[in-house]
Amino acid sequence: MRKRAWLFVGLIGLLAGLLVGCGTPRTAREAAPAAEIMVFAGAGLKAPLQEIAQDFTNKHKCEVDFTFSDYKTLAEEIENGAKPDVLITSPEYMQVLKEKGVLDHYQELTAKVPVIVVAKTNPKAITSLEDLTKSDVKLALPDQDQSHLVGGCVGEEVLKKAKLSEKVHLIKPAPATVEGLLKAVTNGTADATIIWNDQAVRYDQKDITAIKLPQYGQKVMIALLREAPHREKAEEFFAFICSQEGKKLFKELGYGGK
Repeated sequence: MRKRAWLFVGLIGLLAGLLVGCGTPRTAREAAPAAEIMVFAGAGLKAPLQEIAQDFTNKHKCEVDFTFSDYKTLAEEIENGAKPDVLITSPEYMQVLKEKGVLDHYQELTAKVPVIVVAKTNPKAITSLEDLTKSDVKLALPDQDQSHLVGGCVGEEVLKKAKLSEKVHLIKPAPATVEGLLKAVTNGTADATIIWNDQAVRYDQKDITAIKLPQYGQKVMIALLREAPHREKAEEFFAFICSQEGKKLFKELGYGGK
């Protein structure tokens, strides 16, 4: 009788061990970190992309790892052998990489649009680039050596395309940050500045007015790499970011041509 009792206890223990053993692998799988997707993207797109990536991770249980830099550097890294899953860059560099055969497919994602920013009261009645050439209008643009701090020399580029670079009156010293450019406008040191619209929407709109210049906008393209290491998840991310949900977020953050 005692022998049977011990045998019964032993069987119970064995079953308990098997149940625990069956549960452990499943728990481990649930706790295991998801595979990462690697995305190369322009530094100016950091804010919307990180927000979109968080939404994607929440829904697809897959982490997105970014490398943010200027478009030229990203293209050169890919040419030298880097293998991200997804690339987000300008049409110029997308075309270069397409010709080298490293892209699978790509399409337009959104657009960055420059704006003239003036104080809310706009005392000089500025509504166009031509108004910036008036003798009594002071313009704030970043110093060329510090332009990387404000997302590039978009103001200088726009004025060159409009053939107005030599006709504007710049304040000195030149501000070195977006905050500095906008402060110069709101405190009256300058009458206007030119920055990207996504930079302008981050600031209190009761103090400034942004005049869009869509004719000088820059398209932003997205591509799936031919040798994407995490192909299946990369395709899911590509579709997610190009969805209506992704487009809506870009628009809320100041992107898009309209």
